[in-house]
Amino acid sequence: MADAAAIARLQALFVSGALADAQALAQALLEQDPANAEAWHVLGLAAYRGGRVEEALTLLRRSLALAASAPAWSNLGAVLRAAGRPADAEAAYRQALGLQPDLLDCLGNLANLLVAERRHEAAQAVLARAVLHHPGDPDLRQRLAAAGAAVAQDRQDGAAVVGQATKLHFGGDHAGAAATLRGRLAARPDDAAAWECLGSVLAACGQWHEADQALVRCLDLAPGVAAAHVVHSDVQRQLGRMAAAEASARRALALVPGLVTAAVNLGNALVGQRRHTEAETAFDLALAGQEDCAEALNGRGVARLRRAATVAAETDFRRLLRLRPDLASVGSNLGIALLDQGRPVEALAVMDAACAECPDTPTVWRNRLFCLNYHPDLPAGTIAAAYRAWGGRQQPAPPAGRQRQAGGRLRIGYVSPDFRGQSASFFIRPLLAAHDRREVELYCYAELPHQDAATDAFRALADHWRPTVELDDAGLAGLIGQDRIDVLVDMGGYSTNSRIMAFARRPAPVQVEYLLGHGTTSGLPAMDVFLADRHLAPPGCDDLFAERVVRLDRIPLAYQPPADLPPVAPLPAAACRQVTFGYFGRTPRLHAGVVAAWARILLAVPSSRLVLNNAPFGEPALQASFRERFARHGVEPHRLDLIYTRPQPQTFAAYGGVDIALDPFPHNAGTTTIEALWMGVPVVSLTGRPPVGRFGASILNAVGLQDWCTDDLDAYVARAVSAAADLGGLAALRGSLRARCEASPLHDAPGLTRSLESLYRTLAG
Repeated sequence: MADAAAIARLQALFVSGALADAQALAQALLEQDPANAEAWHVLGLAAYRGGRVEEALTLLRRSLALAASAPAWSNLGAVLRAAGRPADAEAAYRQALGLQPDLLDCLGNLANLLVAERRHEAAQAVLARAVLHHPGDPDLRQRLAAAGAAVAQDRQDGAAVVGQATKLHFGGDHAGAAATLRGRLAARPDDAAAWECLGSVLAACGQWHEADQALVRCLDLAPGVAAAHVVHSDVQRQLGRMAAAEASARRALALVPGLVTAAVNLGNALVGQRRHTEAETAFDLALAGQEDCAEALNGRGVARLRRAATVAAETDFRRLLRLRPDLASVGSNLGIALLDQGRPVEALAVMDAACAECPDTPTVWRNRLFCLNYHPDLPAGTIAAAYRAWGGRQQPAPPAGRQRQAGGRLRIGYVSPDFRGQSASFFIRPLLAAHDRREVELYCYAELPHQDAATDAFRALADHWRPTVELDDAGLAGLIGQDRIDVLVDMGGYSTNSRIMAFARRPAPVQVEYLLGHGTTSGLPAMDVFLADRHLAPPGCDDLFAERVVRLDRIPLAYQPPADLPPVAPLPAAACRQVTFGYFGRTPRLHAGVVAAWARILLAVPSSRLVLNNAPFGEPALQASFRERFARHGVEPHRLDLIYTRPQPQTFAAYGGVDIALDPFPHNAGTTTIEALWMGVPVVSLTGRPPVGRFGASILNAVGLQDWCTDDLDAYVARAVSAAADLGGLAALRGSLRARCEASPLHDAPGLTRSLESLYRTLAG
């Protein structure tokens, strides 16, 4: 180790300008001790003085590796700045000041760097720190005053630019606004207000990724700007990052408690995470601050709709519609609330008005198309024409002209929002699992704002897993094209979170509409095939489909029940001598005609009861509405059990109290019918409009219960009544029905998959 005297002499030689003597002494000291950090430091400074910048950087870093000293870090900063690396230089200066906050040369050099970059606020902060440590230095005070004046001018200039950009933006010149702001930021990259404004402009234009980058930059510079957190929350939500959106909204509320826009964004982020009760609380907070806030009313209505409080949701949407009759989305949401109450005729009238108000809004049209299938009186041709009219407005790309690679595996892409634990997964998972992986390469395009434990099982089945939440339709179509998919299968239809509009861009040479989702034609000219059987789509109905109908020789579905399916319970009527009818499916099917028919059945079977089990019946207001609807037909309220069982195992177990299930019409149930059969409960079905009015026929024929299908309303009522009179026949059927289902094509996923693979290979050529 060199003694203090030698080190002091080394420093004195360097400061006096005797570089040759200083270098010689440094070399001598290093021969004695190669770990002498100060000797390496002096050699580095000597190299810098000699113009050898890279050598100086190497030597100074060696010194710092041995002993981190403030002067060495400061000098490294000076060399880095000379090397044209200002960001690294700034980092080195700040390291030095972390070790020695009053190091005057370092404070001055850092301030000079910041001024050169026109970062006057940052320079002002550094110079204020320098004056604090060196109050008697007049030069520092003069420089601090100059920095303050520059900051004031910067703010004035920045405000003018932001004001000009805002004016351009609200005038519709979004590109001009963005260009103005980018010009400002090129000169003043630390202008947080300009970054915030740019982020808002880009968000308004739907450029979500670019907006995100701008707002991150803003918040790095000014983390206390609540308005930037609000916009950033909305941007994160649009990118499908719900947890991040929630966090940004909460930061804004922490800065400004009760901020209405932040509360709205928090509510929207919570809805996106299916935390609907918490979302309502957030929207309540927004409405407490602004009782006529349209966004909060709409958000609360959506939250209520998602948790199946349909009557409460209707109240919010009607109130909002009085405030903002021009908002097409409100009419669409109101239509869904009415539909979920079993009021499809009213729902369609509201949705028609919404579509007239905003004819080019895809979500509004998709909700209307979905609603059409539940209308009790519309002819099948009218509904099909509406789907074709919508599909005809889309402009598909020309069919992909690529050829399949000879000898390669068939590339099949499945697009779905249901790669998770819900009813659709009991159809999708067995199909994917049964594919012959020697012949088929599976791509799963997963539109999943939320994932769960079941998602991992789906991911394990795929050769290629493609999350799609952050992709728009063009981006998704581009990804599918890059993957060179041979056959692309839509498994979402027009249901929530589906990606059917990406198919309109024809990203694959063969595109198939599957039964899951909305259960009927896509209406899209770009869709090639609709999969059916002769019961779903009997001969002569092909004109109801935009696609070519391909009829398999079996039901085009396979069902794998959950592992925790309870055993079939004994026939309840055998013990209580009272027949219980039931329906556990979606409430949009329960229109006035269904209520009237089921009332006829109840009145014809003395002491019988009806159990309706679905989420909307958890709302007392809807329970009261349905009791009143049945009462109009003479059915006493005590004969109705309106319940909601959850989680799913409890719903399966609830079939233990049902003797006969009733299938609604003209939109039959699908999964609900299958679940009833698996639990030993036969289903009476009325066959109607293809294909959604024939789900029951397809399912019941698959399990050999075609005698439970009827062709007119009187026969439907009579079949239910006659079945209720034959308790012995019901008990025998109940005991054998699960085994019958398990032996049927409905449970034959390998057979279905082989049929589909053969079809896909034929289609792909």
